[in-house]
Amino acid sequence: MRCGSLKTAAEELGVTPAAVGQRIRALEDYLGTPLLLRKSTGMRPTAVLRSAMEDLEAGFGRLSAVAEQLRMPYSNRVVISADEDWLSLWLKPRLARFLARYPELDVVTTVGLEADLTVTFRAAEDCDLLFRDYLLPVVSPENQRRIADIPLESRLEGFPLLHADYYARDALAFNWPRWVQRFGHRSANSDRGVRYARIGHAVEGVTSNAGILLCGLGLVLTAVESGELVLPFPLEEGAWTEYGYCLEPADSEPLRRPARLLREWLREEATVTRAALSARLRNRATSGAEVGPA
Repeated sequence: MRCGSLKTAAEELGVTPAAVGQRIRALEDYLGTPLLLRKSTGMRPTAVLRSAMEDLEAGFGRLSAVAEQLRMPYSNRVVISADEDWLSLWLKPRLARFLARYPELDVVTTVGLEADLTVTFRAAEDCDLLFRDYLLPVVSPENQRRIADIPLESRLEGFPLLHADYYARDALAFNWPRWVQRFGHRSANSDRGVRYARIGHAVEGVTSNAGILLCGLGLVLTAVESGELVLPFPLEEGAWTEYGYCLEPADSEPLRRPARLLREWLREEATVTRAALSARLRNRATSGAEVGPA
């Protein structure tokens, strides 16, 4: 009644006009009496509804006040859900920049629970794509010193390989057997080694000198730039993932201001990541490592 039309009410509720109409009809069926007269000029209340309007307005007013009271402690909180690897390897090193820009906001990270925003590693078609990743070998500085003088074609022989099963969900992503088949730096046993379900644990294995890992450069770019991780092979000896990190808002209601601000900031940071990847690969692209998909 406040909005004056099904269309305006639907826009405010974030549903379709048909859905509003269905709810009204269900309420009328439940009460056993019509509530609205649908005129060409809009909706008008029936006599039954007019007699109840004063009490309805008072009741809804009290409910709105209670809802606002309960919402107040969480009004500046935004919740983002993603897998632990993306949260710890990509988001965590950058999050201080968001909080410095918006110090009044609180960011809560979670894994697999309901959230304002969700980031998922999945097929990248028809999604709000943050970035695809570029898979290539990474190693610790200590192990890089050990293998630096060995010719590229035999650098992996006898060297422990670490496997991140995280990328197995992307059927076209590199694993060690595919990488060796493409670039030919190891003759046998490329499917052996230590397997990790999480990239973060595999990266810890690399930094503790346990071996060499095929990993997404976008996730570990901060560690590579700081020198904590080293790239032991030419950049062209890598490939883009088909999957990407997709940003998905909660669809139950319009995004609140904190979620909108975080979404825009994530897009900005993803643009920086894509630019950094492209800058490293520029003029080095081959048929297996094109700059475009980033």
